[in-house]
Amino acid sequence: MRWTALLPVFLAVLTAMAACTSPEPPDEAVGATEVALEDTMVVPVLAVARLEIEPENRLEVEFTYPQLNPSAAPELAPMLDAVNADIAARIAAEVDSFLVWARESAVGYEDNPELGHSSLEGAFANPFVNDRLFSASQEVYTYMLGAAHPNTTTLVYNYDLGTGARIELGDLFDGATAYLDSLSAWAGAALVAEAEQRGFDADGLFSEGFAPTAENFARFTLGPDSLTLHFPPYTVAPYVAGPFTVSLAYSDLRPVLMDTGPAATLGGE
Repeated sequence: MRWTALLPVFLAVLTAMAACTSPEPPDEAVGATEVALEDTMVVPVLAVARLEIEPENRLEVEFTYPQLNPSAAPELAPMLDAVNADIAARIAAEVDSFLVWARESAVGYEDNPELGHSSLEGAFANPFVNDRLFSASQEVYTYMLGAAHPNTTTLVYNYDLGTGARIELGDLFDGATAYLDSLSAWAGAALVAEAEQRGFDADGLFSEGFAPTAENFARFTLGPDSLTLHFPPYTVAPYVAGPFTVSLAYSDLRPVLMDTGPAATLGGE
């Protein structure tokens, strides 16, 4: 059985209704949310993937993911449609990959009902949107039959609303500066402080996880005042330490930010 299509939920936002691209909306508006922001009509809408259970393969999927409301900002509608399509395609790939893995993992566990189901859950949170960009994070929880424990990773959504294109780390920073070295130093200091605050031995951090490479800082989100770096379990510390996040104020980042980049006008002077 294939994964059912991700279906957006109608949500009233201000005076506009979110456009629904599916001919049949879900039976219920589950988990719908809105983010009301001053001076903008661009409002993220929470869409919902229906729960799918395959008893024969012992798996289940429930995913929520962000969609933007083109009818709230008609002048940006083509770009918002492009953003929505890209996010939905990313989620579809994530779910399809899980289904292949989970079906394979189910083999041999048919007679062990106490193990429950392989499961994939995605919780959308922390959206930020203005008339130029959209950013949000999504915690993805995965458990496979027979595994010692579940695992969590983080998806990030960063988009330029002027073009509909994804915002990558290098789009934010002045390439003539050693911005990766700066990020590594700032993130390292913050991670040590957070580890010590949690009672975790900072010597147990994986320094290679915050070394000055673009890959290490690819999971980032943009907020009104700061850039947040996301480090899922295993990236900078053992699983038992859990995920880490580091928020860096734009005022501190200003010397290495691109003057005309997506973050140039965030955080004030």
